Order: sequence, then structure tokens, then C-alpha cells
Amino acid sequence: MTSPLAIGCTRISTQGQKDGYGQTEQAAEITRYADQQGFRLLEIVPEIESGAKELEDRATLQRYYQLAQQHPGVTFIFPRVDRIGRRAELILGIVRELHSRGANVHAIGLPMDLRTKEGTLMLTMLSGMAEYDHRNIRTNMQAGQRRKAQAGLWPHGSPPWGYQLERDHKGRALRPVPVPEQAAAVRRLFELATDHGESTLVQTMRAEGWPAPTSLGWVRKTVNNLLTNELYAGRRVYQGITLEFEPIVPPELLAQVQAARAHRRTQGGGPKTAQPLLLTGHVRCVCGGAMGRDVDKSQYHGKVYSSYTLYRCWKRKRAHLDAPAPAVEHAPPKRAEALEAECWPALVEALTTPERLAEVITPTATGPTEPPPARVAELEAAIARAYEPLTAGAAGYTLSIAETLARPYAEELERLRQAYQAQAAPTPINVRERAAQFRVALQGALDFEQKRALLDELNVQFVVGPRGLERLSLDLP
Repeated sequence: MTSPLAIGCTRISTQGQKDGYGQTEQAAEITRYADQQGFRLLEIVPEIESGAKELEDRATLQRYYQLAQQHPGVTFIFPRVDRIGRRAELILGIVRELHSRGANVHAIGLPMDLRTKEGTLMLTMLSGMAEYDHRNIRTNMQAGQRRKAQAGLWPHGSPPWGYQLERDHKGRALRPVPVPEQAAAVRRLFELATDHGESTLVQTMRAEGWPAPTSLGWVRKTVNNLLTNELYAGRRVYQGITLEFEPIVPPELLAQVQAARAHRRTQGGGPKTAQPLLLTGHVRCVCGGAMGRDVDKSQYHGKVYSSYTLYRCWKRKRAHLDAPAPAVEHAPPKRAEALEAECWPALVEALTTPERLAEVITPTATGPTEPPPARVAELEAAIARAYEPLTAGAAGYTLSIAETLARPYAEELERLRQAYQAQAAPTPINVRERAAQFRVALQGALDFEQKRALLDELNVQFVVGPRGLERLSLDLP
């Protein structure tokens, strides 16, 4: 007589990391159970589940369903109910889906057929307990991470490139320590960044042969990611707790690089682009593209007679001339002095005239009145899944069970909706009073830095089209 076929299913989860019930132990238990029950074990499917990953999309499920399709009547053996999934409705859903595909499901230690009324009831209760345990474990892990941070140890996660985690004799993470060759590359990058932009940095780091964080080598995205990572100064704040470790970049160099990069964004860099640009970051083309610094040159036979600083739409400049594209209006390149002379007076007029100020104010957003649609959809789907076995007529699956499983998601959804609806209405703005205040503040001439500060504070946005300035908008603090 041919032995029935079985598939073993092991899974390492947050709980497995805690109780030491790893894949080796699970596989051994499954093998013993298969021998005792007379199954012929085809294979054991391993899975490593991250605590931060949702399980609906996990690839292992597709493997289960594929095997169920290939071997009709096969039995899936899980070492425990909490190794099927980590949430109650997901555990029940996986078992139900395997049953619908003609497979059987056994959980070691659950001595009853999961298709029966008693088996369904027992599975439902154990699923709820597994979810409850998982939540407790997550809470305990977060508390443990906080205690590590309070002790001055790295709480969790990987340190940035250039560091590796120092560990004690038990394998516990202590603090990040620099990797010499990588740390040298990071320091070199920061030293260069005080005087050079990303393009030059990429070229220099490649030419000097420094190791790079990824297989792509030194590219602009890599440079930006490293230069904006403040952890290189040897300081991390975790849940309000400050953790200090050996810096790769001195804090004063990090601050110097950040200031230099901010200066280049607003005023450009290099000897031929010393002219400050007032509107950088505040002017866009009517096509939606940013208008930034560019230089046009007047030359004859290779000799440059003069150069002009321009605002140019970068979408227009970077478009491939030979690529078919829909007709899109763009702002033409415009001399910096001319565009600034057009935009600044328009802003002053808008700020000091009540009627114009009312037109250009961006409506004050106190936040959406409805929760994020994606989160609402997730919660509604979880509620629906809790009732699916009931509507499908599953034996032993009562309305009380469905309501118990759905209740946490329904309560969270209600809390979310109440929180969003309770947000205060925007405070009306007295535009006449504000315009009068701006008239007083703008009576005297402002220097460049004062104008830039005003543009930043009001988040002014100018939109320029083929015929010049088309509109502007701003936020009133």
C-alpha cells in the first residue's frame, strides 16, 4: 500500500527567535510525526519571516498552493498553529485555502481533523492565542530594544555603510565600529564635499579607486545618501535616547558639508557661477519642472565674450530631441535678473494688497478629514476575512467567533475615523490685517538674505510660462 504524501512546513518568526524553536527542531519534529503517522515526506518547505513584513504576500504561501495543486490530497504538516501565520484571520485563511485546493492540514499536537466542527473551533482558539502571543512578543522586543539603547548599546537594525556591529561573546550587538577602508572612503567623500558638487564627487571617488557601498559603484544617489546620513557623526537618537559611538566624520565637518550643500543649492558653485540666485527652489515651469541655474555663453570661433546666468526648465533641457513626446508648454530660459525683477515685485504686490493676498494664499491644511485609504482598505479587508468562514458555512464557525476576530480591526478603524474627523477647522485669516503688517515690514529695502528668508518662511512658489510669470502661491504661518 502506498503511503500518503506529506509536505513539512517550518517557519522562523519573532517567537522562534525568542524560544529557540528553530527550523532544525521543527524539521525533526515534523519528520518524527510523519513517520509515526505513516506519511511519505516529499519535502520540507522552510520560511524565514521578518517581523516587519506582512504575510499576505509571502512567497512561501505560493509554494504551498503550488504543491497542493501538483499533489492532490497531500497533507501539510505544521509543527504548531503559530507556525502557520502570526495573525488569527491569516492562520484560518491559509488552512481554508489549502482545504479548498484539496489538501489536508495537520498541526502537531492538535489531535483532531481540522475540517470537523471540533477541529475548527480548536484551530480558531489557538489562532487567537497565537496572535495574542505575537503581540506580546513584539511589545517585549521593543521594550528590550529600548533597554539596550538606555545601556548605550545599538538597539536594532544595521549601521550605515562604513560601520560594522561589534558583538559580545554571545553574539549580542554592542556598538558600531568603523571598517577602516570603508570609513576612509566616507571621510574622503565628506572632505571633498565641502568644495565640490555631486558630479565632481562621483568622478573623483571613481578616479581615486575608493570602495563603494553598492555594486553600482559611485553614483550621485550613493553620494547623496552618504552625505545626508547624520549617523556618521557618531550619534543616534532612538526613542528619545541618545546613543554615542565612534564617529567617522567629525560633527563640525558634517555641519560644514551640510552648509556648503545648502549654499550651492541656492547660490550655485564654482568660480563662474558666483552670482546669487534669489528664486532657487521657489520657481517652477508651467510644465511642473523645476527651474534652476544654467549658464548661456556668447562666443565666436570658440572664444567666449560673455556669459549669462539663467533660470532654465530642467525638464525641457533634459528632454531628448529625437524622442517623440506630446506637445507640452515650457517656460523659455530667462535671464536671472529679468525673472527676479518680474517675480519679486509681484510677490510684494500680493502681500500688501488684501484682495491679491486672498487669491494667492494656499488653503490652510489641518490634515485630511478621512484616514489614509490604504489603511482603511487593509482594516476593512481584515474585517471581511474574519466573516468569510461564517458566510461560507464553515462547520463550527459562529457569529461570535467572527465578531471576536473582527473586533480589534473594527475598533481601530472607528478610532482612526474619529481622530481624523475631530481635527479643528482652519482658522480664518484676516487678510486686511496681514496685508497691513506686510506693508510695514516691506517699506524698507531688503537685502538678499532677508528676501530668501521671506521666500522660505512663506513657502512661496512662482509658476512661469511662455509669457512670463503666470501665478504664485504662498502659505501664511
